Amino acid sequence: MVGKIFRGVFAAALALVLVALPVAANTNYNLRICTQNEDRLWNYDFTTPGNIGRADGVDQPATIVYGGNANKTKVKNAYYYGFPWTGSTMYNQLDDGIGWVNNNDGGMKSDQSDLNGWHYRVYAAGGSNMQNSTWNKYVVVTTHRDQWPRYGWTVHEDILWFQNRDWPGRWEGVTQFWQCDGWASRITVP
Repeated sequence: MVGKIFRGVFAAALALVLVALPVAANTNYNLRICTQNEDRLWNYDFTTPGNIGRADGVDQPATIVYGGNANKTKVKNAYYYGFPWTGSTMYNQLDDGIGWVNNNDGGMKSDQSDLNGWHYRVYAAGGSNMQNSTWNKYVVVTTHRDQWPRYGWTVHEDILWFQNRDWPGRWEGVTQFWQCDGWASRITVP
């Protein structure tokens, strides 16, 4: 009887660890503040408001800047049909030239179960968008792939150097997937 109870408790604890592990904070020593004109922003988002600015509390790297006439609602509405589920909330802090402002977002996901899907979160100081003379009205986006049992593989391009290149990730055949190659894409929104 005691053996059955122990095995049941052990199995429950193991299941809890396997579920909680993918959302545990990463440690990344590439964490830094990036600047564009008068604006400042972190090159990662964070697992809690208290972890903002801490290398041991990062979640995902910034990989896309939507510029032109972008705002959080436009970006999310543009991808609604492919990303119908809300994800877990993460946190960021951005400066649109007038001081640091906290912002959080759960983003949108393509797969509710996290078995094989994509997930993005959209950030902007003041909640809607930020603005400067290079990107006009813009938002900053973190992206990653949720694929059980691995989480957090990122989409990457090479427009803006965010200095957040991570470890070499995994191989599928002859293709290597990096956590992030350190560059962010810029996409213009009409």
